[in-house]
Amino acid sequence: MSLPPSSVDEAAGRLAAALRGLRLAAGRPTLAELGTHAGLPADTIQGIFAGELVPPWSTIVVLTTALRADPALLQGLWDDVRSAFQASSDHFPRGGIILLPSTSQREGDGVPREIVG
Repeated sequence: MSLPPSSVDEAAGRLAAALRGLRLAAGRPTLAELGTHAGLPADTIQGIFAGELVPPWSTIVVLTTALRADPALLQGLWDDVRSAFQASSDHFPRGGIILLPSTSQREGDGVPREIVG
Protein backbone atom coordinates (compact mmCIF):
# COMPACT_ATOMS: atom_id res chain seq x y z
CA MET A 1 0.00 0.00 0.00
CA SER A 2 1.42 3.39 -0.97
CA LEU A 3 1.34 6.56 1.07
CA PRO A 4 -1.33 9.12 0.21
CA PRO A 5 -0.07 11.87 -2.08
CA SER A 6 1.22 14.99 -0.36
CA SER A 7 0.10 17.37 -3.12
CA VAL A 8 -2.11 17.70 -6.15
CA ASP A 9 1.00 17.57 -8.34
CA GLU A 10 2.10 14.27 -6.79
CA ALA A 11 -1.38 12.74 -7.10
CA ALA A 12 -1.69 13.88 -10.72
CA GLY A 13 1.76 12.49 -11.45
CA ARG A 14 0.74 9.08 -10.11
CA LEU A 15 -2.40 9.07 -12.24
CA ALA A 16 -0.44 10.10 -15.34
CA ALA A 17 2.17 7.40 -14.71
CA ALA A 18 -0.57 4.77 -14.47
CA LEU A 19 -2.12 6.00 -17.72
CA ARG A 20 1.26 5.86 -19.45
CA GLY A 21 1.67 2.29 -18.20
CA LEU A 22 -1.72 1.33 -19.61
CA ARG A 23 -0.79 2.96 -22.91
CA LEU A 24 2.43 0.96 -23.04
CA ALA A 25 0.56 -2.27 -22.23
CA ALA A 26 -1.91 -1.49 -25.03
CA GLY A 27 0.88 -1.33 -27.61
CA ARG A 28 1.47 2.44 -27.52
CA PRO A 29 -1.50 3.68 -29.59
CA THR A 30 -0.87 7.13 -30.99
CA LEU A 31 -2.30 10.21 -29.32
CA ALA A 32 -4.35 10.79 -32.47
CA GLU A 33 -5.87 7.30 -32.20
CA LEU A 34 -6.71 7.85 -28.56
CA GLY A 35 -8.09 11.29 -29.40
CA THR A 36 -10.44 9.75 -31.94
CA HIS A 37 -11.75 7.30 -29.30
CA ALA A 38 -12.04 9.94 -26.58
CA GLY A 39 -13.26 12.82 -28.73
CA LEU A 40 -10.36 14.98 -27.54
CA PRO A 41 -7.51 16.75 -29.35
CA ALA A 42 -4.15 14.96 -29.28
CA ASP A 43 -2.56 17.87 -27.38
CA THR A 44 -5.13 17.50 -24.60
CA ILE A 45 -4.38 13.79 -24.35
CA GLN A 46 -0.67 14.58 -24.33
CA GLY A 47 -1.28 16.91 -21.37
CA ILE A 48 -3.16 14.15 -19.55
CA PHE A 49 -0.33 11.66 -20.07
CA ALA A 50 2.23 14.27 -19.00
CA GLY A 51 0.35 14.87 -15.76
CA GLU A 52 -0.27 18.51 -16.66
CA LEU A 53 -4.01 18.04 -16.98
CA VAL A 54 -6.44 15.98 -14.93
CA PRO A 55 -9.69 15.45 -16.83
CA PRO A 56 -13.07 14.59 -15.35
CA TRP A 57 -13.62 10.96 -14.37
CA SER A 58 -15.75 10.38 -17.47
CA THR A 59 -12.73 11.16 -19.68
CA ILE A 60 -10.53 8.81 -17.64
CA VAL A 61 -13.14 6.08 -18.27
CA VAL A 62 -13.13 6.74 -22.03
CA LEU A 63 -9.31 6.80 -22.22
CA THR A 64 -8.90 3.69 -20.10
CA THR A 65 -11.47 1.85 -22.19
CA ALA A 66 -9.67 2.95 -25.37
CA LEU A 67 -6.53 1.43 -23.84
CA ARG A 68 -8.42 -1.86 -23.38
CA ALA A 69 -8.21 -1.66 -19.59
CA ASP A 70 -10.68 -1.57 -16.72
CA PRO A 71 -11.34 2.01 -15.54
CA ALA A 72 -11.66 0.68 -11.98
CA LEU A 73 -7.86 0.30 -12.04
CA LEU A 74 -7.54 4.09 -11.97
CA GLN A 75 -10.47 5.02 -9.71
CA GLY A 76 -8.34 5.20 -6.57
CA LEU A 77 -5.66 7.31 -8.25
CA TRP A 78 -8.23 9.74 -9.65
CA ASP A 79 -9.90 9.93 -6.23
CA ASP A 80 -6.49 10.74 -4.72
CA VAL A 81 -6.17 13.73 -7.07
CA ARG A 82 -9.62 14.92 -6.14
CA SER A 83 -8.95 14.45 -2.41
CA ALA A 84 -5.62 16.27 -2.61
CA PHE A 85 -7.31 19.09 -4.46
CA GLN A 86 -10.13 19.27 -1.92
CA ALA A 87 -7.55 19.46 0.87
CA SER A 88 -6.02 22.49 -0.85
CA SER A 89 -7.47 25.97 -0.66
CA ASP A 90 -8.80 25.73 -4.24
CA HIS A 91 -11.98 24.15 -5.61
CA PHE A 92 -12.09 21.14 -7.94
CA PRO A 93 -13.50 22.39 -11.24
CA ARG A 94 -16.30 20.46 -12.88
CA GLY A 95 -14.32 20.07 -16.11
CA GLY A 96 -11.13 18.80 -14.47
CA ILE A 97 -7.93 20.67 -13.73
CA ILE A 98 -4.85 21.86 -15.55
CA LEU A 99 -1.70 21.89 -13.47
CA LEU A 100 0.58 24.82 -14.16
CA PRO A 101 4.33 24.37 -13.68
CA SER A 102 5.57 25.01 -10.17
CA THR A 103 6.97 28.42 -9.30
CA SER A 104 10.49 27.03 -9.61
CA GLN A 105 9.78 26.33 -13.28
CA ARG A 106 7.65 29.33 -14.16
CA GLU A 107 6.69 32.63 -12.68
CA GLY A 108 3.28 32.43 -11.06
CA ASP A 109 1.65 30.62 -8.20
CA GLY A 110 1.69 27.05 -9.58
CA VAL A 111 -1.97 26.62 -8.65
CA PRO A 112 -4.08 24.24 -10.75
CA ARG A 113 -6.39 26.03 -13.16
CA GLU A 114 -9.74 25.06 -14.64
CA ILE A 115 -9.91 23.66 -18.16
CA VAL A 116 -11.52 26.23 -20.41
CA GLY A 117 -13.88 25.15 -23.14
